Amino acid sequence: MRRPRLSLAGAVLLSGPCLEGPAPDGRPRKSPVRPRRPGPGEQEALPPGGSEAARHESPEAALPGAPPAGEAAALREGAACALARPEARHGAAALRLAPGDPVELLGPCGIAPGTVLESAKGPPPRLTVRIDGPFAHEPGALPGSALALAVIRPQAFEWAAEKASELGCATLVPLVAARSRAQGQDAGGRLARRARAAARESQKQCGRAALMEVSDPMTTAAFLAGLEGRRHRAGDPADGLPEDAPCARLLADRSGVPVLKALADLPAAAFSEFPSASGGPAAGFAILVGPEGGFSPEERDQALRARFTPVSLSPHTLKSETAAVSLLAALSAFRLSRG
Repeated sequence: MRRPRLSLAGAVLLSGPCLEGPAPDGRPRKSPVRPRRPGPGEQEALPPGGSEAARHESPEAALPGAPPAGEAAALREGAACALARPEARHGAAALRLAPGDPVELLGPCGIAPGTVLESAKGPPPRLTVRIDGPFAHEPGALPGSALALAVIRPQAFEWAAEKASELGCATLVPLVAARSRAQGQDAGGRLARRARAAARESQKQCGRAALMEVSDPMTTAAFLAGLEGRRHRAGDPADGLPEDAPCARLLADRSGVPVLKALADLPAAAFSEFPSASGGPAAGFAILVGPEGGFSPEERDQALRARFTPVSLSPHTLKSETAAVSLLAALSAFRLSRG
């Protein structure tokens, strides 16, 4: 029987090999302090710098894709972690995990076995786990990839996010295109929050180690400018792409060349990973899909100047979410076939 899977995204390190022994000043380390639950008639205290609106915001919106800086490296065998509230609620209430139950932990560097140390439905829900073994690294099907999908209907965008995560996409970018039905950063922000939740659930279902990142919404011009800005940086050539470097950049376009022909014409170097030190989308591995009305002529020209190749998947008109998932599937299968 497969162990239940839990994500360490947003987890807080409570103890571990790096926290054992006295502090640098020689004094004993303090045990983690749990926040006091508000009493009857009391209001929950706001975090420093917080606002009343932030208290009621969906908890998924504030969760990072990995533990806080400095703690990800400490997530190794023997460490104890308190899971983020949505994951704690899922494990304690939905899965009904109890202390001693074995689990699989999905972290920023792979999958590791674990054991539940504490489980409480709350409120607030609590779930503490211990990492029992080393993390098994899993590079993923499409490392360094970015899917830029225009803002579409919420249910369709959420479905596309789930399938993109299953296919190994590294980064999903909600695009506020000129012809997007829902305009404005706020509309894209709501989609991004729902997509992040879908990515976490998909991560546990399909067993991928690294959580698919969902960026904040941006315009088509901003996304393309970001790709070109990382192509070649002075002083850090490893972070960018030379002008003549081969790029696997595909633009969903019914009038384009068949996608398999376009992929076959690309050299093997185009399927390498191009990481970015700034944490943004990769510089040379991207898919661009417009809204229902397609990209505007200006946006299409910008994409062509950014070295995107128009590709077609079918003689028929596809929905945006269908085109996005189909292109990812074709790219993943073709890359795997090349070894």
